[in-house]
Amino acid sequence: MDARITKQRLANQLSYDWMKIIAAAIGVIFLFLVIFTTIATSPTNAQCFTVYAYTDLKSGEDANLIADTLKTTKTLSYETLKVEFEAFGGNDYANEAFTARRAAGQGDVMFISDNEILNEDGTLKTASALKTFCVNYAGVGRDTEEFFAECEEYLNGFFGDWRTGDLDEEKAKQAFLIRNEKDKRFKRDAQIQAGIESEFARLNDLRDDLRFVYDCFERGLFSHTYFTPEGETTAQAVAIRVGGTGMSGLSRLLYHLNEDGTAASNTINLIVFDNKDRNGEMEYETVTFLRYLAETYENVQA
Repeated sequence: MDARITKQRLANQLSYDWMKIIAAAIGVIFLFLVIFTTIATSPTNAQCFTVYAYTDLKSGEDANLIADTLKTTKTLSYETLKVEFEAFGGNDYANEAFTARRAAGQGDVMFISDNEILNEDGTLKTASALKTFCVNYAGVGRDTEEFFAECEEYLNGFFGDWRTGDLDEEKAKQAFLIRNEKDKRFKRDAQIQAGIESEFARLNDLRDDLRFVYDCFERGLFSHTYFTPEGETTAQAVAIRVGGTGMSGLSRLLYHLNEDGTAASNTINLIVFDNKDRNGEMEYETVTFLRYLAETYENVQA
């Protein structure tokens, strides 16, 4: 039997060993991926905060950064595990994409302009994207006045009087335990206790955010935008105007083009999607997002 070690045999053996090493490494990596996927917390729809921009809005320098900014600065509560931003252009594909997203229950808020184009005689030439949206997607957005009233009612359940009351920590604890019963982040006693403390902070922060946002309305920084559906006689608050006086800095995030080609953000509104069934308590992250907009873009140069 020829058992001599030759260069060819040595090369073949080393090549075979390297193949085994590579295969073993791939197997270990795959195993770790399976384990990580199994034990990691997959965000639910309620734990994702998704911001859309619709039709004629253009992206400013901050648009591609907003999702990462909200996440890295922990602007939203500990319950928001994923933040996304998506802009829909004014074409058929964009409308189809938006319809598909909403059919899947995706999206929390959407920026949209109320920029109407008039003829020289003052008659309407082109209806605004917001008004057109209200006609084509009736019922998709929330009545924003009702949204804030429900937020007050939600906070009253924990504070008695949301403006002046003290947090009922036992109620907050029980709400946390029910909502996060199956959440993999909270399995050990120490994790659960830390989560309860985070819940106390979330509710207190939400109350502060609501106060702040109401002050923005009182100062005229924000306002409700109304629309009367065809055949109706009562106007509904269909959006929040966030691009009004004092918010010119919003152009750094999004802007629309006037008929003369100049950029502006004064008619930009925020639609709040009707996600009560899927978001539950987490739908009020929008209040915190509104505070972020005011603190970031009020009296800021575009």
